[in-house]
Amino acid sequence: ASEPLQMGFFDDGVPYVFSSDRLYRIVPTFGDVTSFRAVETPCTKGLWSPWFMCVTPDGTFFGNKAGIYFTSGGAEADSITDEDLKPLFPQDGVDGETIRSLSPIDFTQTTRLKLAYVDSMVYFDYVDVLGVDHTLVYEPAVKRWTPDTYPLSGVRSRLGEPGPVVHTNLIGC
Repeated sequence: ASEPLQMGFFDDGVPYVFSSDRLYRIVPTFGDVTSFRAVETPCTKGLWSPWFMCVTPDGTFFGNKAGIYFTSGGAEADSITDEDLKPLFPQDGVDGETIRSLSPIDFTQTTRLKLAYVDSMVYFDYVDVLGVDHTLVYEPAVKRWTPDTYPLSGVRSRLGEPGPVVHTNLIGC
């Protein structure tokens, strides 16, 4: 109860589940009755809300109050926000701060903290503490964040349009 489960996923066919504090691998135990047990992974970061993660062909991106991270196969989490966006996230009990015209993230809006993987890029859609909608795009190949803007505000959902040569986002506002 002190560590609520947030979301489960598969990475390379292996099941995992995030709690609010860490990541667990789900391992079957065979015997008279097949059951499962959760084994803690080296990924010592938890998931803030169920929608604050996305699975990619290379691993999983996920977020908590300290930043956004990447893990593959449950390995130690690597921050993808420390270099550029760390001030937007609360640090050591201190609220986030405004940087480059971006106000801190509103972590009370748990259903509005979303990560999506589309066409080799990670999209972070969120609401800031002033109630303004934002989208930041992370390009893993070059390890770079850029802001993205739309004529409509309030991205609520996003996914990549299916198809081998299609490079389109489907966005719900």
